[in-house]
Amino acid sequence: MSTFQKVDSARWIYHLEPDLYKPGHVIYTDGKTLRSTDGRTTSLIVGSEFSNFYSFRDGVGDEVEFSTILGFAQINSTHLVAADLYNHCLRLISRITRKSYPYAAQCGSQNTGLYDGKLSKFAYPAAVLKDMRSGDTSLLVLDRNNNAIRSVDEQGHVTTVIQSDELDRPVAMTWDVMNENIAYISNKNHISRLDLANLTLTRLSGDLAKSGSQDGSFSSALFHQPRSILMLNEKRLLVADQDNSKLRMLDLSDEVVTSVCTGVRGHRDGGRDECQLLYPHSLMMSSEGGVLVGEVGGYIRNLEGVASFVIYNSIVKKLLKKDPVLLTLRYVFMQAGKFIPPLSPIISVISFFRRANVGSDEL
Repeated sequence: MSTFQKVDSARWIYHLEPDLYKPGHVIYTDGKTLRSTDGRTTSLIVGSEFSNFYSFRDGVGDEVEFSTILGFAQINSTHLVAADLYNHCLRLISRITRKSYPYAAQCGSQNTGLYDGKLSKFAYPAAVLKDMRSGDTSLLVLDRNNNAIRSVDEQGHVTTVIQSDELDRPVAMTWDVMNENIAYISNKNHISRLDLANLTLTRLSGDLAKSGSQDGSFSSALFHQPRSILMLNEKRLLVADQDNSKLRMLDLSDEVVTSVCTGVRGHRDGGRDECQLLYPHSLMMSSEGGVLVGEVGGYIRNLEGVASFVIYNSIVKKLLKKDPVLLTLRYVFMQAGKFIPPLSPIISVISFFRRANVGSDEL
């Protein structure tokens, strides 16, 4: 674990994505603003540091006001959609003009009922991401207080995909790397597996009724406010376990949960048994072969050596058999920000072991 950047103006780093408008940069939100950074310098996209829970204003650049942004999704290289939590709606932002526009649901008071259509509302939308099943033309929204997942088409029309108390305030979601009908979801204190083909929801690990920090089998492990979730390969998930101040690795083959970092709150770099985190909230696969971790205090940290090797071996080989261009670039670029050439598997493996703070047997 090493420090990628300390953002002095930010208290939280709620969400991270590779910047499609500025390759080599990362977009993040601190709740009030959206910014782009290359690890050294940071530029404002939109938002005001003076906004609060009740703020709402469309405009340009720092004129724009959000209540709180926990999640956003880039729908292409020039536009992104932000989930405005306390305004209960989605906002569209142009990277070219830096203007904001209404996108989906009515901004204002929350709607705790599942009313679909153009004039629908959300109840604290916590995350938004591209729907892999639709060829990236639709978005999925985690409608937190409705315990629901909603779909939004290009016209801003909202439909409910699934509603269940088993979701229990969903806040983050990642796609299965080999099956676009399967997703994994972070809820209040547990992780769920969702099969979108038949709309079945299964609790993977954690407990609806209690929180904790216990490692162990899926049935016994406990979480405390898990947030961002990434699928590293077909066998492993990585979760930012916010209130435990550590990361959790879920082995889908052995059905075991283990910890990364000590759980002692702090900002200490080091290996998995030494590093300290402070309320980690966001995760992003980086193009340098690691995972960026956003946490309290404006820190973006780098968990080294877990992405390049995993992406090449678990995704690229199998996707190349189906479609060497569309499928590979669609997933790998979206998740990692850079395609790893199929002619360099040996280089990827060697560089993985040289960089790794976490040994291959511990991933």
